[in-house]
Amino acid sequence: MRYANNPFGPVVDGSISWLKSRVLRWGWLGLLCASEAVVAANLPAALPVKIQALNSFQQHDTAQQDVRLRAVNGSSTVANANTEADNPAQQQAEIWRDYISHFDGLSSDAIRPGSEPRLFRAGPDADHVVILIHGLSDSPYYMEAIGRHLHQTLGVHVLLPLLDGHGLKVPNGMRQVTLERWLANVAFAVDYAASMVATPTESVPAGVARKNPTISIGGLSTGGTLGTYQALNDARINGSVLLFAAALKFPGLRGAMQEAFLRSDWARRMDRWLEGDEAALIGNNPYRYSRIDIGSAMPLAQLMRRIEQQLQTIAKAGEPLLQQSVFIAHSEIDETAAIAGVDRLAAGLPVERVEFVRYKSGDGVRHANVVLAEPIESADGEVLEKANPGFAQMMEIAQRFMAATD
Repeated sequence: MRYANNPFGPVVDGSISWLKSRVLRWGWLGLLCASEAVVAANLPAALPVKIQALNSFQQHDTAQQDVRLRAVNGSSTVANANTEADNPAQQQAEIWRDYISHFDGLSSDAIRPGSEPRLFRAGPDADHVVILIHGLSDSPYYMEAIGRHLHQTLGVHVLLPLLDGHGLKVPNGMRQVTLERWLANVAFAVDYAASMVATPTESVPAGVARKNPTISIGGLSTGGTLGTYQALNDARINGSVLLFAAALKFPGLRGAMQEAFLRSDWARRMDRWLEGDEAALIGNNPYRYSRIDIGSAMPLAQLMRRIEQQLQTIAKAGEPLLQQSVFIAHSEIDETAAIAGVDRLAAGLPVERVEFVRYKSGDGVRHANVVLAEPIESADGEVLEKANPGFAQMMEIAQRFMAATD
């Protein structure tokens, strides 16, 4: 017997290699049952918000409904997902070079092709900027189809930041990732958005009121979590909050265990223990890492806890949970980010300020593909991630909602 440099003490020769292989094959959540004592001490309290019954609504005219909710059937979209507005040939996003140069250690050469931070510039009179943040382990590519659609249909600027540790040719195990770095990424995007639409005081004639610029924010999964946090804490976010499969709650008991584990010291020990295997983060998806690293999931759990605590405080005061209008698209069968999280958020908002596209089983939407207008393929043509069959319909609803509320 020998003692390995790992959090579990004495092990039989070879067992660490076996355990690592199972973690990498089945995911590190398979080890959560070993941390039940940690879970019991750290389970979060439920938000004191009455949850509306949202499951039984069918699609109908939002002008005549009490709750703005859409149950979208992916097989009956109003238009094909690959419409002219979503055709990459119609409008290409620029690489956002100011973003790359702003952050130390980030360079164009270090980023995987197609994973760069990007932006869509609107005309000189545009006064609305939409910030769309990608999810955990993927890249701005995932938000590009949504950004293009909003840019073309609403005439807005769109910013697609790259979160720290993501989209790199050499991920280095994502060991440098912290929540503060991600928040700095988002803060820079908001600062940049404000500068794009700011009206110089000297250009406004005397007696004419300055028009306030509009900044909307949101994203996919972790990107939606970051967007929610920024909307809660930054008064400049005065447009819409756009949540696509937002990670506000992990699913079920396993999810509660997952969140507690990620906030525990066990997660940090496990992350250090698996450091030698992190080269495997590069897989056959050109725009996403092959799996979610423990170290990068820990900041997400920290952020979810911060948001929950803020929402609890707001709910106790009897105030709307967010001051902005909120668009939500989420699948009931999402096993990565529980729909209960956005259900609770929607229940704490005035009904006229919420639009909810709710996908059911059989609609062809699970989690990340909610934002995809086209499938993602490997270099040899294998489909790695299917498109959202209801993408065009979802975006038509989002576009109309933003036009009416922003």
